[in-house]
Amino acid sequence: MIELTPLIDVVFLLLIFFMVTSTVARETVLSVLLPEAHGETMRSSETVLEIAITDDDEVFIAGEKISVVSYSSIQTRLRSLETANADSHVMIRGSADARHSTVVLVLDALGGLGMNNVRILATDPDVQ
Repeated sequence: MIELTPLIDVVFLLLIFFMVTSTVARETVLSVLLPEAHGETMRSSETVLEIAITDDDEVFIAGEKISVVSYSSIQTRLRSLETANADSHVMIRGSADARHSTVVLVLDALGGLGMNNVRILATDPDVQ
């Protein structure tokens, strides 16, 4: 007859060994608190090209919607505007729920055309 007591002891020892040596996977959530924007207000005399990015990641350049949001389509639309040149002031009005990749795509397209005077709009936290 087979004795089960040593077999049960071995199984419990293996169980304890694997419980001690295994790592517990912890899922962490990154909590990001965005800074408040205390910047300078824009002078109204400047000619500004406005780019808006919506919650659905739609891009509007000078009020006209870009049908396909891509690097080349954004640059094509910017080239077609008479006011868009390297010295133009560009104002990006992005929704808080817009994807970061869409904003980076717009910034990359602007940089590819040599447009460096870019401002990102934010709300003033002191004004309710």
